Amino acid sequence: MNSRGVVNRDLLIHDSNRRTGPTLAIIAVIVNIITVPIGIALWEKVFQQGNAAAAFGFVFPLIGLLALIWAGRKILRLLFHGSTTFELVGGKGTIGGTLKGTVSNSRKSKPFDALVARLLCKRKVRTGSADSSSTHTTAIWEGSREVSRGRANLREGVSIEIAIPGTLPESDDSDADSIVFWELLVEAPVRPINFLAQFRVPVFRKQSG
Repeated sequence: MNSRGVVNRDLLIHDSNRRTGPTLAIIAVIVNIITVPIGIALWEKVFQQGNAAAAFGFVFPLIGLLALIWAGRKILRLLFHGSTTFELVGGKGTIGGTLKGTVSNSRKSKPFDALVARLLCKRKVRTGSADSSSTHTTAIWEGSREVSRGRANLREGVSIEIAIPGTLPESDDSDADSIVFWELLVEAPVRPINFLAQFRVPVFRKQSG
């Protein structure tokens, strides 16, 4: 991705819950179909046959359970809060400038007590060979601001503007082994599950001339 691929007009971005929630749920179910029988077999070995060493195998059913919980939370957010959009002014954030836009949700007519926006710059690095590769993601920078208190009505749209320091790297996926990407998180503490909308946003340097 580079700045030539982003035109100078507003860009509408949908939050990741709508896209990743159902996909993660399907993956979590498949993982549990595989790991639950393993857990049942291990239970017999550990507690009926007294094979204590086999207890280490419970890590696989645990992974399946955690995957199901993670997917379940995304599905619950989608059911309770619906889909949220972010209209990014100018089609991108600017290094040394700002990321500016409007967050909207057609369901949210009742104002939140507090709504916080967090902008993160992250680097995802892949190491190792194809057969034994691993991926590690680190946060390079984070900026946040409280958007409003008691007036955050997402049905009407809430404006967000976060300053971006000029020393940070721009969005870059030209090297598959070292990707820089930017995420906008919009959060509010509510019951029964906190509101959280996640957006992958393009951020580039201002073009000269």
